[in-house]
Amino acid sequence: MAHKHKTEGEMDMKLLYLLSTTMCILLFPLFLYGEDNQIAWDNLCQASSISLCADVGKDAYNNDTNPIALRGLKLGKIVGVVWKEKGDVITSTGEDTSFSPQNGYYYIIEDDWGKKFLRSCGEIEARK
Repeated sequence: MAHKHKTEGEMDMKLLYLLSTTMCILLFPLFLYGEDNQIAWDNLCQASSISLCADVGKDAYNNDTNPIALRGLKLGKIVGVVWKEKGDVITSTGEDTSFSPQNGYYYIIEDDWGKKFLRSCGEIEARK
């Protein structure tokens, strides 16, 4: 019985196939919860001139109200401001549901992967 030895090219193709299949499996959930499935918050900056709207376009960083290990961490770009009443849902589709602990303004922040989420304006430092 003759053994068939695989050439480097055949092994490279199988490895490429395995890697591409794995990447597709890992990335598929991102498409399920992409921008189309995100909550569309009512951005107050489109129809209002509240002072927090001056931060739109700036980078959002955790401020000193956050745990020490998270202070100064860049979260993304501020793309809007919303008002939430105590008990309103403040999480995106596909995340564990969180509720606003109090009435207040929240920044709409877009991370480097295009996902938008809310953070209380009191927890954020806006930087250019």
